Amino acid sequence: MAVTGSVAWRRPRWVLAPRRCFSPVVREARQPYGQGPRLLDRVRERIRTRHYSRRTEKAYVGWIRRYVLFHGRRHPREMRAEELSRFLPSLAVDAKVSASTQNQALAALLYVDPVNEQRAAADGATRRG
Repeated sequence: MAVTGSVAWRRPRWVLAPRRCFSPVVREARQPYGQGPRLLDRVRERIRTRHYSRRTEKAYVGWIRRYVLFHGRRHPREMRAEELSRFLPSLAVDAKVSASTQNQALAALLYVDPVNEQRAAADGATRRG
């Protein structure tokens, strides 16, 4: 290390520390040629075109994935507000999440299918406050 005067020069910590990301990247299998993009790929593309943050994208995709798995791998467009009304309370009861977390899950699910918003409002699956 070079010594100038009485103070030794060191690189700043941010230069030495590599950027680490501990969250695994989950990728979906590719569709055969000729078929359109999959649901979560379409959601990611829509989020990126609206310039949402990567964290929002990750959260929304996670909530949509949980919703699909909760209802036995059915496509969200096949489901009605009743399924949405069953999923949100199950978060509170089973997963013990807060109201703001339920609101985030609802926003993610309404992002997939905006028509669901009208169905959810009609059935009472509204935002909690």
